[in-house]
Amino acid sequence: MNKIIIFYSKYLDSHTSYFHQEADSYQNNGKAVDADGKEYETIAPLFIGFNSNVINQRFDIKPAKNFSMYAGGSYSYKLTDRPDSRTDITGGSDYDMRSEGWRWEAGAKYKFGKHSLLLDLVNDNYHYGNLYQVATKTYDVGDFVRNKFQKYYEAELKGVFHFYDKATTIIGADWRNDFLTAKSGDVRPSHRHSFAESCPLFTGQNACSRTKGEFRKIKQTFLRYAKESGRIIMFWFSALLVLF
Repeated sequence: MNKIIIFYSKYLDSHTSYFHQEADSYQNNGKAVDADGKEYETIAPLFIGFNSNVINQRFDIKPAKNFSMYAGGSYSYKLTDRPDSRTDITGGSDYDMRSEGWRWEAGAKYKFGKHSLLLDLVNDNYHYGNLYQVATKTYDVGDFVRNKFQKYYEAELKGVFHFYDKATTIIGADWRNDFLTAKSGDVRPSHRHSFAESCPLFTGQNACSRTKGEFRKIKQTFLRYAKESGRIIMFWFSALLVLF
């Protein structure tokens, strides 16, 4: 089942969507074959059923002709539908698998003349684990045991400039940080760096060499700073001149 609601106005646009999916577990004949080739009865499904829901919401705000903002978020949920474990037959499970994810994002764009500045912020979260449907020695019905949790942050600021005819210059910085917590072991963020450089395609070899030389100096300075600071940051600085 899908449902989409869209609203437009002079200063505010809204987009809402909802998606639902579900399927039942099934098996062919209720039998399986063991390692010795003998048949035995089982309730283990050939296909594991599930139900899932996804909700998205986004707002676009335009308070002025040269300034716009947006904000949005989403939530997703999925739960498997496995047969409960039984003492008289194999193939059942004490728990179902449940996963959830939620994300928010916001940003703004400001235009001045032929140029513009853009800011984007993102936060992403996801976790999954076991939702118990059968009481055990350790857990009761309804208990949730999380197996993994991930969290991600990103902030990007960039400027798009048109200093020359038929050319675009982009200069920006990007910061990222993510975390992983799991039963098998946590993964902490590592130091990551990336750098991109290019030069005009229409200025000739001498100008291209000078441009690359300047970028190499900036790159060496940045890498030295990142190594000494030890911060968990991913930074890119680029000037791209691309023909339309």
